[in-house]
Amino acid sequence: MGHKKAKDERNEKRKTPDAFSVIVEKLDKFIEASNTAKKDREKILEVQESLANKKVEAANLRHKAAREQTKCKMLETYKELMFAPTIFTTLLWLLLGRYWFMNSG
Repeated sequence: MGHKKAKDERNEKRKTPDAFSVIVEKLDKFIEASNTAKKDREKILEVQESLANKKVEAANLRHKAAREQTKCKMLETYKELMFAPTIFTTLLWLLLGRYWFMNSG
């Protein structure tokens, strides 16, 4: 039995480097796949960040446009109110007309 045991141990030592190299190969492949996945995740994060920044910029532009539109509406309303015929403007025109008629002739 001692001889058989020694022979088995010797055979196991020969198999170990093969098994070790298979494990190393698998580990290398795993590390490579892991690194590739990490790079892909980083690219995705960059794209997502870029999209988020563009969305914020678009929202800011829409806000500015809405604010400008509101200002324009306010100015239009103010202009309409300024030129709207009121009792005061009618009386003013009547007085100016009478003054002009009296002083022209």
